[in-house]
Amino acid sequence: MSSALAAASLILKPEGYSEGTLESLKPIDRSGDFTFTRGSNLSATRVNSAGLIEKGRENLLLYSNSFNNWINSNTIETSGQSGYDGSSDAWLLEKSAASAFIYRSFSGSGVYSLSVYAKADTLNSIFLLVLASGGNGNAYFNLSTGVVDAFGNNAFDAQIEDVGGGWYRCSLIGSYTSISQVRIYPANNEALGDTSGSIYIQDAQLEVGMVATDYIETGASTVKAGILENTPRLDYSGGATEPSLLLEPSRTNLVTQSEYFGDTTWANTYTLTPNYTISPDGYKNAYRVQVGTINGNLRQQISVNSSTNYVFSFYAKRGSATEMKYRVFDFTNSGDIVTKTSYYSQTSSSNWVRIEVPFTTAATTASVGVYIDSDGQGNGDFYVFGAQLEEDSYPTSYIPTYGSSETRSAEILDRGADFAYTGAYTLFMEFELTKDAVYFLTNTSLAYRLFFEKDDAYFKLGSSIVVFQNMFDWEANLGTNIKMAFTKSGTTASMFVNGTKYTPSTNTLSTGNEVLNWRYLNYTTTADRQEQAYIKQLLEFEQALSDAELATLTTL
Repeated sequence: MSSALAAASLILKPEGYSEGTLESLKPIDRSGDFTFTRGSNLSATRVNSAGLIEKGRENLLLYSNSFNNWINSNTIETSGQSGYDGSSDAWLLEKSAASAFIYRSFSGSGVYSLSVYAKADTLNSIFLLVLASGGNGNAYFNLSTGVVDAFGNNAFDAQIEDVGGGWYRCSLIGSYTSISQVRIYPANNEALGDTSGSIYIQDAQLEVGMVATDYIETGASTVKAGILENTPRLDYSGGATEPSLLLEPSRTNLVTQSEYFGDTTWANTYTLTPNYTISPDGYKNAYRVQVGTINGNLRQQISVNSSTNYVFSFYAKRGSATEMKYRVFDFTNSGDIVTKTSYYSQTSSSNWVRIEVPFTTAATTASVGVYIDSDGQGNGDFYVFGAQLEEDSYPTSYIPTYGSSETRSAEILDRGADFAYTGAYTLFMEFELTKDAVYFLTNTSLAYRLFFEKDDAYFKLGSSIVVFQNMFDWEANLGTNIKMAFTKSGTTASMFVNGTKYTPSTNTLSTGNEVLNWRYLNYTTTADRQEQAYIKQLLEFEQALSDAELATLTTL
């Protein structure tokens, strides 16, 4: 194996990456690196090395810790104060009138979390306000007792976290229409009447979502972290110790509120508590669902296309309820597409499990309801997170939504130019075969390409075609590891799969002059050829390896 690797002209193993680039281990001059593109939003997620769903995050507040750049009303801001993090980056916020505050303008609608670190000085409270035309959100936080006073209007949660040294992180979470400002008020005894006094503040953040995440410093522009628009996703699904490169087609989550189940788009007959327990992304942003002894449900009605494959998925965790079920209802035809099915009958695990519910709409279906319910199975509770409805037969990675449907664009790796091997060569890939089709390699014109289907491994090399048909029961191996090598020498071609040699059923390499000429991974103009793939290795050799070397290279 080591001698084979030494002979490789390109080694791609998902390890090194930066925004927009996936690095190859060889050649060492970086000429083998791939440009990575996905899209213009933060809708992609991955499972990180800790086994948690990792999202893209963005602090939407400009000058998040430069409060002299905020607009003030009857306040004085003094920098250089001792902070919660041992720095001198905190600010003294003093008031000179009863109504005193600082603010930043912001425009947006949806679910947002506003947070700031604060400490009592001569005043003992802080008041946070999100000003929105559709209804404000606000809450008082007592910096002496560490208690949240009543929060109201369109804020559905408020949290205070003791971070030591008298400092607290105060968070206000709500669902808003047309935000115009976010404000910070120094307060005392949960009131604004004092005409003087001060508190300390540091590190403000406004972000989309149900919970305040790790702080991101900003200046004149917003700043992002986590899985960004063009970050290659090195995924650790299934408890893997080494990552795979996750490539997926474009998908849209049609559920408009994937985490905020208290939204009016979710019809509900239960008692719901937001941000009750730790979710699969590691933050305390999962819902508690308390059920009774009568039939109830939690559902969202969604417009769909007729005669089309869909899959509904969500994360669930057992609680004290004796049952939890799900269903899919056809509102157009007033009947179940998927009848009530027990989640508990599928697993006895008390951990988070992703439930996957594929279904096909009827010729006349225009809208469906996706249901999470208990069917009146007794008092108790369970927990939910991350609802998703996609148009296809299988679910892809989680796409968060906070007020509207969200689309994750297809992912493409581009080496910048067609990379050609003339004569003898070997191509090796290790990957997890997850779905019906995995499209890997092509050039711009699609004249050179490689893809897999259930019963087919298809190579097109310029004007000639080599087809390995009906040799593999790929479908039976979905979810398993595959090591595959294709080699050509003169007019002879062969394939090794997991240590076994195969010869083509059709071989048109009559001249022996075919060229391996490709540029892209996961690129195609045909949408149904772009599927989910977990790539573990890609090797190229400018020579035909021997059968013994290929058997060693591909044996699991």
